[in-house]
Parts: sequence; structure tokens; C-alpha cells
Amino acid sequence: MEAVGHRCPFATVRFASRLVSAVRTLSHSLFTPVDISFLAFVRIVYGLTMLWHTWSVISGGRIKLLYIDPVFHFTWYGFEWVRPWLA
Repeated sequence: MEAVGHRCPFATVRFASRLVSAVRTLSHSLFTPVDISFLAFVRIVYGLTMLWHTWSVISGGRIKLLYIDPVFHFTWYGFEWVRPWLA
């Protein structure tokens, strides 16, 4: 009985040349110099947004409301001995 051989579709010369071409195109695209001004703008806007949110949480009294005033504090197993500090 003769075994029927199956060729792997990825083992063709055409596939290999297309793969090499795709890798070269990707490599060229990844290492092409680009303008960095958009990234700087996004980082500045993100930093200002985080600053605004942090300021609103601190000045709004939410830290005292959420972390200092609660009567019951959940504990993890093995850490029942940890208690919140007195404010």
C-alpha cells in the first residue's frame, strides 16, 4: 500500500517570496521616521486629564468619604490583624 503524500501549502516558492516581501514591507514601515508631535500632544492631554481627575478626587473629599470614614473595612484572609490607621 502506497502512502498518499500531501504537500504543505506553505512550502511553495510563491508563498516564501510573498512572506519575504511582506516582512520587508513591514520592516520598512516600522522603521520609517515619523513626526512625533501627535504623540507629544496625546501625552500632554492625557497628563492634564489625569491631573484634573486627581485634583477633583482630592478636593472633592472622596478620599475621606471612601477610605477614612467607612465603619467596615474588608480584609483578606490571613490579614485580619491589619487595621486602618486613625485619621
